[in-house]
Amino acid sequence: MRRRILKTRPSDERRNFVLGVLNGAIFKVTILLIDSQTVLAWFLIQLGVPNFYIGLIAPIRMGSSFLLQIFFSGYLQQQPHKLPFYRAMAVLRSSSLLAAALAISWIPVGSPWLVIVFFAMLTVYSLGSGLNGLAFSDIVAKVIPPTRRGGFYAQRNFWGGLVALATGPLIGLLLAESGWVRFPINVAWLFAGAFVTQALASSLWSLVREPPSQVIPGAVEWIEQFNRGGQLLFSNAPYRMYLLGQVLTILAGTAGAFYIVYAKEVLGISAQMVGVYLTARTAASIGSNLLWGRVSDRMGNRRLLRIGNAVGLCIPLIALGIAQLGQRSTAPTSWLSWAYALVFVASGAFGAASSIARMGYLLDVAPPAERPLYMGFANTLRGITQFAALASGLIVDWGGFGALMTLSAVFYGLAFVLALAMPEPRATSARETPPLAPRRTPARECT
Repeated sequence: MRRRILKTRPSDERRNFVLGVLNGAIFKVTILLIDSQTVLAWFLIQLGVPNFYIGLIAPIRMGSSFLLQIFFSGYLQQQPHKLPFYRAMAVLRSSSLLAAALAISWIPVGSPWLVIVFFAMLTVYSLGSGLNGLAFSDIVAKVIPPTRRGGFYAQRNFWGGLVALATGPLIGLLLAESGWVRFPINVAWLFAGAFVTQALASSLWSLVREPPSQVIPGAVEWIEQFNRGGQLLFSNAPYRMYLLGQVLTILAGTAGAFYIVYAKEVLGISAQMVGVYLTARTAASIGSNLLWGRVSDRMGNRRLLRIGNAVGLCIPLIALGIAQLGQRSTAPTSWLSWAYALVFVASGAFGAASSIARMGYLLDVAPPAERPLYMGFANTLRGITQFAALASGLIVDWGGFGALMTLSAVFYGLAFVLALAMPEPRATSARETPPLAPRRTPARECT
């Protein structure tokens, strides 16, 4: 029996779309205020901790965000409304940011407790982010039509990018310890600001009008969710190919943190060029977002995955090409430094395409009643794969920057080839696909 598709009214759809875009734009400020590669790394460097601790930032921040999703996916499948869970996780995230701001303000610099509390709050925030995002994505799938999701994510990224460009100089002033704000109070102010923007962004999304969704009655244990996720790898070819593609792009992206390191140590760029590269990446992301949104809405997320992976392949290839040019050419170093900005232009364009296509394709392929399972299993796998970034430094030590970039190019190339074979889920109307493994009692529809 075909299930009735739950729809929102046009007025609610417009309201939810606007609230979602505002949520994304404001949340972009939160991300920038506690950026892993700049603010958090700079904070630990100022504390004088070993490099090992600095290397923990990215795995904890990104990997931890996805690890617990599969454990809570079964619970969410039983909830007709996901907003209560979203609000609870939003409170957890905001509280952890406020606690970090207070700890940095009160605990003396040099005390080991400052580092311990910092990482504890970062872990809590990251875990809450993943669970928050699981509910958020399911709500998006219910309140934003498939043909508008590309534009939805594109506008979130576009307006968020503009806000980020305006916020960046203010962060620089704080970190430069200009005026009366000194270390570590300047970092505490950044965390306090992140608390405010996080709370505001979450409050806006909490105002969406969420229709009830299908639920699967009966308790769903996390071990069963793992088993069901494993079954999907064998029974659902589009989902299996999607997961493999995500693993490949994550492995390719482990080189990301070393492009700046390479530019500094090999090309000898000045400190001012770091700002140029970050600006180039942000501008490319903003400029390409609306284009990628149109591709997603009009051509499908399969097409956008292909284009995105092709752009991603350009990132290490451009870096390797400039490296070869630097070895064989008599061109001045300053010229090579400016040419190297193309690496970050490609990185910004790829990041924008990936963020739209990754979530869009997953929402297209997942049946409504099984969305928490599909997303939870996929994101938990992403979280585990993120810890592969710990090996990137060993690869550089063993084979140099060229070895890591070559490996990155291979992974991007494989992801591109895989995307060529992926089907378009909209053609098969994934929304009408029955759940993977029906229960003893049929799924009921909430009204």
